[in-house]
Amino acid sequence: MRNLILIFSAVFISSLQPAAAEQSWLDAYKTQCPAQWDQQQCLSVVSSITKLMVQDYADTLNKSGHKAAIDPLTQECAAATAAAEGEYPAEAMRSAFTVCANYLATMAEKTQLTPNQDAYQILVGSILCLSGDPRCAAIEAQLVQ
Repeated sequence: MRNLILIFSAVFISSLQPAAAEQSWLDAYKTQCPAQWDQQQCLSVVSSITKLMVQDYADTLNKSGHKAAIDPLTQECAAATAAAEGEYPAEAMRSAFTVCANYLATMAEKTQLTPNQDAYQILVGSILCLSGDPRCAAIEAQLVQ
């Protein structure tokens, strides 16, 4: 969790400027998650965003000569992508999201390559809200603007 707090920026959704292709998942996140973090619809959206981020990051690692990092990445983040395909308890998903986010932070530190920062902020913000962190109120306020 320490890595999450260090990386998480105080300016959350207001800093997101998604490409057109990312707008639909950002819209789904904004409508499905505030005040419903532990509901399957939100967990599924976050899981789907995480899945896309991990796939994109694996491609970046591959193109940059870090092929050996891809299998550990997909293994560490596999559980975090599970709710895109089925229903899982919110606590299990919070734990899986945390493992994935921490691994992404470690990989970024080791390789100097970062995953999509918009998606990463969504993942970290979701972890904070699922954990009952007081900063969730500010995250939700920015999402519903």
